[in-house]
Amino acid sequence: VCKAKVDVGFLLDGSGSVEFYAKGNFQRCKNFINKFVKSFMVSKDDSHFGLVLFSSDSNVEFKFDDHYDAASITAAVNATKYPGMGTYAGKGLTLAKDDLYSAPVRSGVPRILIVMTDGISSDDVAGPAKALRDMGVEIFALGIGKNYDQGQLDSMGSDPKPDHVVTADFDKLDPVIQTIKDKACNGIDKEQTESHSASPVDDGALKTKNQNRFRSSSVTVCKAKVDVGFLLDGSGSVEFYAKGNFQRCKNFINKFVKSFMVSKDDSHFGLVLFSSDSNVEFKFDDHYDAASITAAVNATNYPGMGTYAGKGLTLAKDDLYSAPVRSGVPRILIVMTDGISSDDVAGPAKALRDMGVEIFALGIGKNYDQGQLDSMGSDPKPDHVVTADFDKLDPVIQTIKDKACKGMKKLS
Repeated sequence: VCKAKVDVGFLLDGSGSVEFYAKGNFQRCKNFINKFVKSFMVSKDDSHFGLVLFSSDSNVEFKFDDHYDAASITAAVNATKYPGMGTYAGKGLTLAKDDLYSAPVRSGVPRILIVMTDGISSDDVAGPAKALRDMGVEIFALGIGKNYDQGQLDSMGSDPKPDHVVTADFDKLDPVIQTIKDKACNGIDKEQTESHSASPVDDGALKTKNQNRFRSSSVTVCKAKVDVGFLLDGSGSVEFYAKGNFQRCKNFINKFVKSFMVSKDDSHFGLVLFSSDSNVEFKFDDHYDAASITAAVNATNYPGMGTYAGKGLTLAKDDLYSAPVRSGVPRILIVMTDGISSDDVAGPAKALRDMGVEIFALGIGKNYDQGQLDSMGSDPKPDHVVTADFDKLDPVIQTIKDKACKGMKKLS
């Protein structure tokens, strides 16, 4: 049972094709929802659930604040009637955005939408889905049966697509519950029924399960107090070689953040995005918990333009690191780039280092410029200049964190 706090909405297909191929398919979908709900802790202070039904028209069956226990949610799901008309998932997505997700965001609570459809939508789904993702809603697209449109599923699901686009037959939906729940529950280990609490291993660290569900090794949680900024490359080359690379970079940031103690009195994080222009996505004093930082990172849109890391470094200096220094708190910047900057990076990087900011330069992929990385990273270079492929970023978390955490012992 997942103890993570999350707001989960379902967008349920009630079109005529659902029951056309086999009677009982609509109830099978409702059974899936009921079992999914029962795999979470449900109360006013825990996870909340909502349901939108779509066919030719759409309807909000219940909202996040309508039911605070699994039994009443189950009753509401079972009371949902099958319309059996057309397939207009775009209308359903729009209604979900305007009504279900228009409620105030609960602080630090991720928002998820599970789209369940068996056919081809007669209206646009890409635009409404993007609007939801831009609001910070993580979307799972579940294609059921044999007649879904893979392109439409891909256009709805969040990145990376392999984690967010799932297909199954109507009579084989149960395994999907675990698949999606693992992700929705922020990486709680499969087969685990309760979250593990961390246990002390020394004065500076906690030992805990790695929250990446694809690995079972242990990582340390750093208790050192530090202000960490990320300078994230959003240039066109990031997605040029493989779709999903930008999300892989965001996943790296989220996992890195979760390896620290985050609160108003502990570590703080900030993010600057650069491409042809640069933008401060959030500052050190904007978020004081890992969940809200994760939501802000996931809401960061990919610009896909030029590569001007120098502009990003300058903005980080003038805006992100212009805040008063917290007494005794080290300041670190992790530059993540996959290419060659079209402007000078050495000067702006030196200006940051002269302010006392320790810079790690992370070259990703195959097309970074080693000289530019060396000109950005602090000394000694072997400790501050790191390279990795997009799909092999996880080990870098430990490498940089060990240094950022001031020499904490590595776990074997």
